[in-house]
Amino acid sequence: MGFFDRLKSGLTKTRDNFVSGLDSLFSGFSEIDDDFYEELEEILIMADIGVVTTDRIIEDLKEKVKEQKIKDPSECKELLIRSIKDQMQVGEEAARMLLQMLDEKEPGGMLRQVTLGYRVLERGSI
Repeated sequence: MGFFDRLKSGLTKTRDNFVSGLDSLFSGFSEIDDDFYEELEEILIMADIGVVTTDRIIEDLKEKVKEQKIKDPSECKELLIRSIKDQMQVGEEAARMLLQMLDEKEPGGMLRQVTLGYRVLERGSI
């Protein structure tokens, strides 16, 4: 099995675990409480979303749930999806750096681009 086959297989497992975890979260809780948010945090971190991004997603979700006075977990599923999408948005500079990384021929330069791209995605800046 080649590198890309192993990568695809690993990503497929991560995606499947993420989706099944969210399904069980929204069907297994009858109210939105600290346990609900802790379970969500665990699911997001296990899906390799990252600690900083996970914290941002959860804080954003908590704020929206409070503003909209949502009590039923199934009602906040769309809010979670929207929050994840918002956190995954990258600016034009980050997109340009990631494209440069893909075009980079020098291995050391590629590592530098990956590091910078990671910083932009995690922190929102270099």
